[in-house]
Amino acid sequence: MGNSALLSAAYHGDGLRQPAQSAQRYRSRASAPAPASPPAAATSHVALVRLLLARGADPDARGGRPLVFASSRGSPLTVAALAGAGADVHVQDDEPVRAAAERGHAEVLRLLLLRFGAHASALEESALQGAARGGHLPCVRLLLEAGANAAAEGGRRALVAAARAGWVDVVAELVAAGADPADPEFVACAARSATLRRMLGMPPPNCLLNSV
Repeated sequence: MGNSALLSAAYHGDGLRQPAQSAQRYRSRASAPAPASPPAAATSHVALVRLLLARGADPDARGGRPLVFASSRGSPLTVAALAGAGADVHVQDDEPVRAAAERGHAEVLRLLLLRFGAHASALEESALQGAARGGHLPCVRLLLEAGANAAAEGGRRALVAAARAGWVDVVAELVAAGADPADPEFVACAARSATLRRMLGMPPPNCLLNSV
């Protein structure tokens, strides 16, 4: 039961949870109007996470899902509580890192990488690819600083993903970090964007086609 409650609390993360006496309960009383504002005694889910952990809930319950949930929801306090209690940040090939990166949760990503030792380059830089696809420049920078390799195959895929989505600043960051701007798939994607063509000094698309 404690592990199930932990999973639910981690999913809701750092947000607020109202006490058991809800607005619906107030409305059910004809003589008592609903309160104008939420009760001051509202408690946060992260407090519940800490309580459950202190009472023996497993931080790696359900295959590490609490940490994955908290990372994907962008809940740094919950992530810190779980990882500090021993949750495995490398679960499922560093899935918490990938979950945070692809959703742009830079604060969570910083915690996982710099405080708790998660890997930036798990599964061939798949976290870098996810961050690049979403245009999350702070996450891209964090991953590169923590050791993700822009010149590797995962970095190539990240560059293509950023170009396909039109994220000019992410493309510039990856190229500066060693991604190959001459990669044919990247060139084909970049050619569709006038901004990328100007930035990279590429000729117009008809010139590219004539040169093939």
